[in-house]
Amino acid sequence: MENYHQASLYLETVARRALGGVERFVLGGTINSDYIDAGGAFTVIVAALSPYYQTHRSQVDQFIEKHLHLEGKHAREAGSEIQAAAKELSSLLETFGV
Repeated sequence: MENYHQASLYLETVARRALGGVERFVLGGTINSDYIDAGGAFTVIVAALSPYYQTHRSQVDQFIEKHLHLEGKHAREAGSEIQAAAKELSSLLETFGV
């Protein structure tokens, strides 16, 4: 992906929505695109899905397992994968009513 930072921004936006529209840098600074750029996409995905774990355990587990490969990957290497995961996360959240 040529502009990998856009993928990180998209994931940040989806994660913030998942967490109730929180501001940037919550959860110790992890919910922001710079953190995602540096390899934090998987952490952000897990954080975004945490509030839904009790009610949607199977779906959350499946999603997390599917995207485990993003752990530690810099967005420069995995921009298109991060973009796809963010889009998929957004769709999953819609099924949760978010």
